[in-house]
Amino acid sequence: MEDAGDPEKISNQILAITCTRCSLTRVSIRDITIASRAVALGASFWDTPCFPQSNNRHRIDLTNPVSQAHLLATIMPASQPARPAPPNLNRLARGILALALIPIAGYSVHWITTLLVQNPQPETHHTLLSFQGTTMGTTYSIKAVTKGDQQTLDVLGEQIEEQLKIVNHQMSTYLDDSELSLFNASESTDWFDVSPETAHVTQLALDLAEDSQGAFDPTIGPLVNLWSFGPEKRPENIPTDDEITARRAYVGYQRLHTRKDPPALKKDDPRVSVDLSAIAKGHGVDQVALFLESQGIVAYLVEIGGEVRVKGEKRPNIPWNVAVQKPVVSTDHLPGSTDIQKLVPLKDASLATSGDYHNFFEHEGRRFSHTIDPQTGRPITHMLTSVSVISPTCAQADGIATALMVMGPERGFQWALDRNLPVYMIVKQAERFQERLSPQFQSILNQ
Repeated sequence: MEDAGDPEKISNQILAITCTRCSLTRVSIRDITIASRAVALGASFWDTPCFPQSNNRHRIDLTNPVSQAHLLATIMPASQPARPAPPNLNRLARGILALALIPIAGYSVHWITTLLVQNPQPETHHTLLSFQGTTMGTTYSIKAVTKGDQQTLDVLGEQIEEQLKIVNHQMSTYLDDSELSLFNASESTDWFDVSPETAHVTQLALDLAEDSQGAFDPTIGPLVNLWSFGPEKRPENIPTDDEITARRAYVGYQRLHTRKDPPALKKDDPRVSVDLSAIAKGHGVDQVALFLESQGIVAYLVEIGGEVRVKGEKRPNIPWNVAVQKPVVSTDHLPGSTDIQKLVPLKDASLATSGDYHNFFEHEGRRFSHTIDPQTGRPITHMLTSVSVISPTCAQADGIATALMVMGPERGFQWALDRNLPVYMIVKQAERFQERLSPQFQSILNQ
């Protein structure tokens, strides 16, 4: 291996590290410096662009000591002995050292990783089980503190997969035989029987639609499809005013109704269809969380597609830390150029983030966000780039984040302040980003 101390060579070196999405991935050392920083600050996992295809992302489990040890063995120069970690190095000092040393190539990377590997945590009788997979067109990652073993992990993994399959079968708009797809395809305006869960989540969506004055609208599906962000194929041309007006004629949450007993949905117009994508992932997180609690697990982190719910602590007096990604200014960013914008300590709460810097398309030089304003029928055009919301349930956080993304930085922030919500916004201004934090969000960061 070439000398890892040469800064001109460090960014081009490639190493193999376990990725929870694809088993083994080639990752640049440049990415690992950022991952090491994330570990030092207490993050549980890190998303990094695939090498060399930056459009695909890989997930590194930063709590896996095997991966950390492999990093150490791979990055360390053969002629340089390992530096021992300073004794009694506390968590704050580790974070400061990581921040200070990351810009220095070679041995700094080696030192940071050594600190992470050689600074053991206090012995505990509990085990941190970690497993992941794919669902709802995205990935999920779950960590649970338990007294169980590998057999417990295997059983829990199978049961969680079943929980997620149930949610998909109920609320997916991509499965033709899901409850929601069958309701959307029905031309009847009579009550349509669904599961209690589908009726419950639909009512949550309708309540939020009412409270947000239509900024959140579960009947927006036809417009989402028109703009190519749903199951329908992407059009070759941007929708015309007439096409948008035609679909808006049957979009509106007032045309949708729910019944609790027996659970059912009803629409006033046969053309009305429901899209719960902006709240269903959060509901899936909640369902998995409740299942873990039913199994006696009182400390966990559940994440689906970036939406997170945690309970308890990762370790005694150490909270679960959830990273909010720094927005990307352009689409031609280099692999590994993303970083942590904000690290949020969570306990017994959920965090969901909505943003426009991942899901979009470009047409004739214009960029179109996947977030559609129900009142205009068009993608949003304001400067709010990302909004994160903390709430007791992930479904609620997920839906509110979407509603705020539609409202924009001014109306949305005031709406959140009026309701005492913990909200964190990132607003693009020229070539920089401005942060806006509600007092409730700042209070959580100060804990």
